[in-house]
Amino acid sequence: MGGYGRKTLKLEKKYQIANFADFCNECGNCDIFCPEDGGPFVLKPRFFGSLESFQSFTNHDGFYIQNQGTEHSASKVFARFDGKEYRVYETGNTVNYSGPDFDIQFSKSDLENTISGEAKSGVSFLNYEIMQMMRNAISDVRSVP
Repeated sequence: MGGYGRKTLKLEKKYQIANFADFCNECGNCDIFCPEDGGPFVLKPRFFGSLESFQSFTNHDGFYIQNQGTEHSASKVFARFDGKEYRVYETGNTVNYSGPDFDIQFSKSDLENTISGEAKSGVSFLNYEIMQMMRNAISDVRSVP
């Protein structure tokens, strides 16, 4: 199995803006109201309302978070970065993380000693960290102003 790498991900601003892809026709009207440069439909994370919607817009990067609704299984996160699909889901303390050329599992509490699975090359955990941040932001209503 290839190695893995870690990079630090730091969000500079307290509040982040996202885009609900199912309602966006990319008209650009939101650019007028967006407090940052660049339209939200271009630069901000896209969230899809269903797995079907996520799968049908293969030319759009973004996220779909599927609520599992159980005490032992966290929500599944489907993501697309640079046109490549990734998945994360947890069962108890075990994390399953897969992408275009890897499918690995590890313990949330001890990644380095429990990582297993298959990878054709090195695995970066940057996308995993982003996916976890998105899951937490959506599921934690306390984070909404």
